[in-house]
Amino acid sequence: MANDQLLDLVFVLDATGSMGPWIRSAENSINNIVKQIHDSNKLASPSALRVGVLAYRDVESESFVEFTTKPFPLTSNIDEVHKFLKHLGATGGGDGPEAVATALDVTLNDANVMGWLPSSKGAHRIIVHVTDAPPHGLEDGDPKNPTKDAKTAGMFKNIIRTNEIMKKNSFTYFVVSCGEMGKIYKWAVPFYRRATSGNGYMLPLVRADLLPNAITALALESLALDTALEEMREELKKLSGGEKPSFANDETIPKDRPTFDALLHTVVAPAMTEGPEHRKFTTTEAPMTAEKAIKIIHKICEAKGMKVPTLKTNISYNFTGNALHNWNIMERAKTHEDIIGGLPTPEGIPFTGSGEQAVEIVYEPISEAQVERMAYRYKAKYIDPQSNNPAGKMEAATFNTMEVRPWQNPQAHNVGAIHLKLPNSSPPNILLGVNWLDMNTLRIKSHVLEVTNNRVKVDLESWADTVQYSAGVSLLSIPKSDTDIQFGRFNTMDDHAWTQPKKSTTRRITFARAYSTPPKVVVWLESGDTGAAQNCRIITKAEDITTSGFTLHIDTWADTNIWSGGASWFAYSANRKDIRSGTFSTNDIRVWNSPRLENSAKINFSGGPLSKTPQVFTALNMLDIQRGRNIRVKLRVTDVSSGGLTWHLDSWADTIQYAAGASYITFDH
Repeated sequence: MANDQLLDLVFVLDATGSMGPWIRSAENSINNIVKQIHDSNKLASPSALRVGVLAYRDVESESFVEFTTKPFPLTSNIDEVHKFLKHLGATGGGDGPEAVATALDVTLNDANVMGWLPSSKGAHRIIVHVTDAPPHGLEDGDPKNPTKDAKTAGMFKNIIRTNEIMKKNSFTYFVVSCGEMGKIYKWAVPFYRRATSGNGYMLPLVRADLLPNAITALALESLALDTALEEMREELKKLSGGEKPSFANDETIPKDRPTFDALLHTVVAPAMTEGPEHRKFTTTEAPMTAEKAIKIIHKICEAKGMKVPTLKTNISYNFTGNALHNWNIMERAKTHEDIIGGLPTPEGIPFTGSGEQAVEIVYEPISEAQVERMAYRYKAKYIDPQSNNPAGKMEAATFNTMEVRPWQNPQAHNVGAIHLKLPNSSPPNILLGVNWLDMNTLRIKSHVLEVTNNRVKVDLESWADTVQYSAGVSLLSIPKSDTDIQFGRFNTMDDHAWTQPKKSTTRRITFARAYSTPPKVVVWLESGDTGAAQNCRIITKAEDITTSGFTLHIDTWADTNIWSGGASWFAYSANRKDIRSGTFSTNDIRVWNSPRLENSAKINFSGGPLSKTPQVFTALNMLDIQRGRNIRVKLRVTDVSSGGLTWHLDSWADTIQYAAGASYITFDH
């Protein structure tokens, strides 16, 4: 199997007073944990493992100390993670339950402060929650209605839905139950057992020094289940053609011979909106259920002799007596208000096993619980990327000054509003690029004034003696949830003063998060000032693209000076199937010294067609216009299809356009 997996691993750390030894254990061992995961040879590259931390304490109160939540976003720079942990102290708390609901909301919600890779990338998204206390709203004497942190709990206001939320959003959720949580609290252990059911599990640890081995084992087991998934899908391709693999018999696979993918789909169907796939088959005996599908897959894996590395410990919780009674209540509850009628467990939930606790990884036959986790891995890789939900998608739009005034009434500032058509749960990231110019000299700056969930306010500004008859910009809206996309801006005045112009200005751009392979990078102009004394000549381009960054150029040539120039850049993984990008230029169809007013050509998208007709963002990246006449250029595209488009780079009146060029980004919507 290809070693091409991506792993985002976030520690959700209870940072209240009793958790000091556990935080220090994570700090002292983080480098060794990462090394062991790297040595598994399951990852696409060293940078394919990213680690983040979400530390939390309690909601504001008289004993409130420093913060409720403190996020450290995902990064492949493990030294920075170590520094964060080193300076993270354990203090506060005191009333038992902590701000778990708020912490989980900050970790998962649409603002994506942790920087999770999207499901479309197929990355493992693993949360390891290390705690010795329950959330608010469960224990006797703790406020139940509303829960103490309800104002900030967001999507986890009904904390009982934690398992449902984790499964729906394709997160693997492990809880490390520290110390004597099962003895101190009545509901903590039943809650975390339910929250991790099917897509993780709860691991009791009695000593902090066992934490590194536990975290490593949890990560390696998840990577191994991905490998097992792909091996079984390959082995069982024959089922779709009505055949059975050599190791299976009629007792292993129903006579109806459902495909392996259909079985997996049936397992995860309860966590999804209703779709047709899980209704494609029934057995001759009864309609297929998730439980039955798990058992069939398990039998198939057993017949194959499949073994996976499994976390093993000699200590686990034993739900008997009053503890079992409380578990049955928790299992049936729909909200925290249903947690009533519990029985005291003064001796705590008993442990199975005895002696000093040990944690190790052993190769064992795959279990039914691991089959269920494998099915949710299938959901993340193959079902989630096919979602048709438009929320969180990119969007392209345009604005032209002639929407707010006629061209005959030039103004230095031109403010307009662009209304976004697709829904956003939070204000998206915005990039602008120039697509239209009609002015006596090139002095233009496009900038964003205000962004809301569905509206962007922009200004197209000129200055000095420039007369701006009209101008236009293209807008690219980027959802914060798509953390594969990285972007930024650079201006020559970040390098030198405008009074000291250079022919070539370069800046090495370093990505905040390294890519596993060199990404695609697109650059374009968002501002420029070349004055009136020479021809308007300016170009921006990206060179020397690596996994960690690229070199951005803003250049001119001949006798032209660039007093200032600004460019935007956009980077994304080269293997994405939903985005295409590239450049085009009048130099593709004619030589520069044969100027024409109208220039167009048809192009095919590099990388092949998209799945349907895309949206298109396009902006100028190069100009070469004769001085002494107005700079007039308009960029547009027509005949857009899933496989290509026709571009137009036109001028009008007496403008002499020697050359012009543009960049484009097209994407499914």
